[in-house]
Amino acid sequence: MKKSSGKTIKSQNINLLRHTLKTRRAATKSELATATNLSVVTVNALLSELIETGEVKEGAYIPSTGGRRAINFSYHAEFRIGLVLLLNETDKQDSCTVYLINLHGETVYCQVHATPGYTYQDIESITADMIAQHPQITAIGIGIPGQPVKGKITVSSHEKLNGIQLAQQLESQFGIPVALENDINAAVNGYCTRSQHTEKQSVAGIYFPRNSAPGMGLYINGRIERGKDGLAGEIKYLPIAENMVHGISPASFPAVYCYLLHIVTIILAPHQIIIYQQSIADEQLQTAWEAYQTTNTLPSVPEIVYLDTFHQDFLKGIKALTLEQLENVLMD
Repeated sequence: MKKSSGKTIKSQNINLLRHTLKTRRAATKSELATATNLSVVTVNALLSELIETGEVKEGAYIPSTGGRRAINFSYHAEFRIGLVLLLNETDKQDSCTVYLINLHGETVYCQVHATPGYTYQDIESITADMIAQHPQITAIGIGIPGQPVKGKITVSSHEKLNGIQLAQQLESQFGIPVALENDINAAVNGYCTRSQHTEKQSVAGIYFPRNSAPGMGLYINGRIERGKDGLAGEIKYLPIAENMVHGISPASFPAVYCYLLHIVTIILAPHQIIIYQQSIADEQLQTAWEAYQTTNTLPSVPEIVYLDTFHQDFLKGIKALTLEQLENVLMD
């Protein structure tokens, strides 16, 4: 068995100290030594390096009733920043909502940009502008209304996104890692994260946009299940009479909704199915689903959860991916 090199041990120690201080937000040397099981001498040396790079700030002395006063050290959460781009529909218009998040995952900036059709040039321009203003951006997370297959967006209701290798092109242009995820996968992940679902609980999430086809995300064994080429959940390809390309008409909605729930329930038997939709009243869908079950036998009936938090869950899911990228950059 190979022994860890001095460089590896130091890297492990500095990452441990970084994580501890980031979690606590502020602490003294002795508190950090106790929390990490590192010696005060080691903590002192590592802190000096983190202060020099700007990742840690040296604070004021803590009042003491006697003896040597201790200094409080705080983690500089904006030492590195993540850029989050959410491509979605706002007030019935295509838009790109831009967020900057710090290393605590907190939003420090938010602005909505109109992006008719979602062209690559629009996204590139927004990214370039944000990086020019905030050079501490070292990770990018993008949520899209579509699905990348082997890096290329091929399944999207927005034609100008199709065929674009969005993550690869931006990484090549700016030299910054990019995490790319579709909207419903990110939303389901965000919901399960905030709801603290366990690995034993499976969840299917269905999103019904008003002007485009529905999509589904699957959370199984504590993670999003993407399937071959990331194409799990492309329910718009199911052979049903209703043309779902431009959304589902209110008149057909209850019947299509019940059919989709039936298919998902039979094939996946999830613990929960979460529903994001704003086309008709949730109560109407609940009544339709209860009536449907009286004439259609189901071996297992999941809990149906109606949510109006799609944007919040979408954002939470993409922020989590971006924060993971940020932390990977720090630990390299």
